[in-house]
Amino acid sequence: MSSINEKLGFKPAGARARLNALSGVGCPRCPHHHVLSNVVHGRLLWTCGACAFAWTPTSDDLTAYNARVRDRDRIAG
Repeated sequence: MSSINEKLGFKPAGARARLNALSGVGCPRCPHHHVLSNVVHGRLLWTCGACAFAWTPTSDDLTAYNARVRDRDRIAG
């Protein structure tokens, strides 16, 4: 049995989830790594794509994130 993604011609969801996990940012409330970055009213927020928990990353979080990602994906902090 094939998944709906394969029927529609999309890549499997597992590959996208693995790419999201490469940044190393995980939700503090649940085990998911689908974290979205957004700037609201000039403040950086990270939001979990699974449980919708939003938090402000600390300077240590930003330093660790910037050490893991490419130059073009780094967040100025």
